[in-house]
Amino acid sequence: MGQCKQFFQRWNHLTAVELHDTAGAAREVAALGDDSILAICSKGASQLYGLDIVRANIQDRLDNQTRFFMIEKKEDREEFFNQSNRVEKEMSDSQDLFKTVLNVETSNQPGALRDLLNALAEGSYDLAYLESRPTGVPWTYRFFLEVKHRRKEDTDRIRKLLMASATRIAVVGTFRIGRQVSSLKN
Repeated sequence: MGQCKQFFQRWNHLTAVELHDTAGAAREVAALGDDSILAICSKGASQLYGLDIVRANIQDRLDNQTRFFMIEKKEDREEFFNQSNRVEKEMSDSQDLFKTVLNVETSNQPGALRDLLNALAEGSYDLAYLESRPTGVPWTYRFFLEVKHRRKEDTDRIRKLLMASATRIAVVGTFRIGRQVSSLKN
């Protein structure tokens, strides 16, 4: 609902109720079968649950930057999208691997992103993912980075390395992602 406040201000006769997720809201509205109850959801969710689209594009900003993360507290769970960790975890000669997710903003100057990446390379950290998104201020960007490392304590060192080239850094979290085989045995 946070991305469509203006819609609810314009249509103030509607009562907004927050649920756990948009697809879940669509499922619940479909199960109720009451035409006076609506859900804010994706086109895909409306099709999946047989709902008619009453109004599209109700977000406040056309460049909506919502991102969703799946976070799980169990520490012994394998990385969700990487089944190879299952095999690596069973091997005795291995060590823990961690992933730190960061949101980093830089100034608008040539080489700003290069400087971030160089800092990671010089610190011997593995960049696993990089995505750029506009900040809302013209010509400025934020970067979502996922950095792999061997010790949970490396999170602070990674943040400090990046801070030399960043204007703002937020650590989303550090997660254990499995194990890395340190040597191959025949």
